[in-house]
Amino acid sequence: MVPNIKTHYKTYIKDGVKYDRVERSLKYRLIRRNLENEVEAEYQRYVEYKKSYGCPEPWIGRCHIYWWIKKDILKEKYHIDWCSPAELNPRARFD
Repeated sequence: MVPNIKTHYKTYIKDGVKYDRVERSLKYRLIRRNLENEVEAEYQRYVEYKKSYGCPEPWIGRCHIYWWIKKDILKEKYHIDWCSPAELNPRARFD
């Protein structure tokens, strides 16, 4: 089976898990601290919204929500295409 070239060149492997090489770019490093704060703030707003409807905070699967928010902020605000570990490792399970 031939790997998807676009996905293959965009990744690096750490502890057996593929990550997006964008995370090692200068542009990403310059915005990383602000990005993490923005993602965490948006995640807290999401949790408060869900709590207002009686839903408990999602402890299992939190990383998927976090990555979804991170991907959206990177695309909309910084114009960076980023793939989450779940997208790059479809056979792996993340919690």
